[in-house]
Amino acid sequence: MRDGTETLTYDYNLQISMHPRDNYEQELQSLPENTLLLVGSSDESFQAEEYKPLFEEHSQADVINKEGMTHFSTLTDPNSQALIAEWLENIN
Repeated sequence: MRDGTETLTYDYNLQISMHPRDNYEQELQSLPENTLLLVGSSDESFQAEEYKPLFEEHSQADVINKEGMTHFSTLTDPNSQALIAEWLENIN
């Protein structure tokens, strides 16, 4: 049973699995209209500030850059879960 104290860590396979494919523009264009990308400004793997312009150019996804969050805390932080719930409630 999980008690919320687990620490998520990177290993080689995890990092490689997150590498964008060569045709990432086409993949971004094929995202559904109601897509949310929650980005942590303190992402350890990617340049968080680059997501919004890239997604604006190639998709209709909503990009929210959350100050101070890391790559994993966008999944585990209760504040991010509340933000996602709010976004879901506002989908047309």
